[in-house]
Amino acid sequence: METKAACYIVLETLTEVGKGCPESSIYIALGSNLDFSNDVIGILTQAGFITNKRHWIELTPKGKEIGEKVVAAKAAMAARKKAEAPTR
Repeated sequence: METKAACYIVLETLTEVGKGCPESSIYIALGSNLDFSNDVIGILTQAGFITNKRHWIELTPKGKEIGEKVVAAKAAMAARKKAEAPTR
């Protein structure tokens, strides 16, 4: 998985959950690769999209805004695919 994709996945998931999660959940979701999950968390923290306090990850308002855009884009893509699917 690419780092950029992982960042979007984390933002999307946190947006859908609507609350924070333990840092270990991100580690597991990203394939139990400690270096990779730390890189993704570090990038999102430095960008101001998440906070990491005592191993608890939460979205910032900036992160929530991006996460909502990702969720909306995925929903629009799914709706488009459904509309284009042949009917039986």
